[in-house]
Amino acid sequence: MVGRIIKIYGGIGEGGKFSIVSLSRGKRDGLEVGHVLATYHAGANVGVLVDDRKEIHRLPDERNGLLFVFRVFDRVAYGLIMTAPRPIVEGDVVRNP
Repeated sequence: MVGRIIKIYGGIGEGGKFSIVSLSRGKRDGLEVGHVLATYHAGANVGVLVDDRKEIHRLPDERNGLLFVFRVFDRVAYGLIMTAPRPIVEGDVVRNP
């Protein structure tokens, strides 16, 4: 199950430990109350010169924390960020750890 953080409550575009977030996945996707999901920050695009032409490569996503799902609806769920060494932003990916 792969989803995205669509909203962070009580923050201005970013959140941290004990922030409440809404997720783009719900009961229809197999999500249940009590599930723990890992958050990942999208990897950056990096340009590299190879034989006088520029190639764009995407770095891997970087694990950024864990969240606990406490409320689930058909197409959306709410979670509580339990650990986050760096800020969590809207659009970050969530998936099984």
